[in-house]
Amino acid sequence: FTAEEALQVAEENGGKAARLKENNHCDISVGSVGNNKWMVDYFGAGFEILVDMFTGKVKNLKSRQ
Repeated sequence: FTAEEALQVAEENGGKAARLKENNHCDISVGSVGNNKWMVDYFGAGFEILVDMFTGKVKNLKSRQ
């Protein structure tokens, strides 16, 4: 799974709702964690998610609000 695909997974699993709740006033970052996960972080929206790089499955979901 690419970083772009990880972002799509994040959007489908709560990221879009978190982003829209803040009227899109947030920064989104996608980066690798370890050897097998993407972290998608919605700064300003209090939302982050870990996505498996190989399967695209959500590994961990965290809302900070």
